Amino acid sequence: MSVFGFRVADESLHVFASPAAVFQSCSGAALSAQDWLFFAVDGSPLRLEQGLDGRPYLRPWASCSSCSLPQMLPYVRALHDPSGAESLAALCQRFGAELA
Repeated sequence: MSVFGFRVADESLHVFASPAAVFQSCSGAALSAQDWLFFAVDGSPLRLEQGLDGRPYLRPWASCSSCSLPQMLPYVRALHDPSGAESLAALCQRFGAELA
């Protein structure tokens, strides 16, 4: 399952191949500083949590209905997709969002 990550510091959207790829690519400091907002492939928000074993994981964040990927797309300044499968224009079209 792909995961989208919006990096607040530089307003960039990153496409990760899986939740595991998020934790391999992002430093623990950046994650704990809440520099990232994460979204599932359907655009719904994901919340970063820490398991009992101390490892981070992402889970659906149902109470955050005001922070979905379509609402963030107008603020994206750059898209980083290592696979090259996504484009910002295609994402906006898929989610019905408009670029700023």
